[in-house]
Amino acid sequence: MTPNHSSIQQTRSDFDRIAELPEPPWHIDDRIVRRLIRKIPPVAATCLEVGCGTGRVTQLLLEHVGFLRAVDLSERMIEQARRRCTKSNVQFETADIREVAIPEKSLDVIVTVATLHHIDLEWFFESCALWLRPGGVLLVLDLAPAKGWTALPQNIAGALYAHTASVVFNYRIMPSRQSRAAWAEHAKHDSFHSLAEIKHCACNLLPQAEIRRRFPWRYTLTWCAPMQSNGA
Repeated sequence: MTPNHSSIQQTRSDFDRIAELPEPPWHIDDRIVRRLIRKIPPVAATCLEVGCGTGRVTQLLLEHVGFLRAVDLSERMIEQARRRCTKSNVQFETADIREVAIPEKSLDVIVTVATLHHIDLEWFFESCALWLRPGGVLLVLDLAPAKGWTALPQNIAGALYAHTASVVFNYRIMPSRQSRAAWAEHAKHDSFHSLAEIKHCACNLLPQAEIRRRFPWRYTLTWCAPMQSNGA
């Protein structure tokens, strides 16, 4: 699915609004993000973050890479990220990632969290394969809602986990009314790739990618760009 101009504009508008909301201390992705970041190579000079948002993940990445290029569609999100991340080894850009010029084989790491469902899968996987140096890694964390009656136990467990953790770490059982309204508006035109679609596309474009469902309602994808052969 390729996003059209109107959907991109709507997504930008949604996240400009969401960027103004108070950010809670705990987020449901935090635990998985920290595990994913451990897969960054010890010597990673250049990193691209696609969909940096308010800089929550950016802060963590800056401890592991030499230079980070962080891109987001929303100007308001970028403003928040700049306030949060003041180190000199990061460059923020407000842009549609499809319009960003990135030289081939110029990156050691590409990271995207809760953003890939807004991007055409085939284009993104093809681009990452071009952008990464041999041995470079792609790290993805995104949403994969479980659907149908068979997913009911998982969905109940996920809801209980989310609410319980919110009470423990954020001191409230659910987000504010303002936050719920903003996310509900975004959900009206949000859509997600199925895990089957992701696996099929990755099988063709990112051979040997590791894809795992994560609790709750998430999946991770990790891929290492193949090393060049001696004859290459």
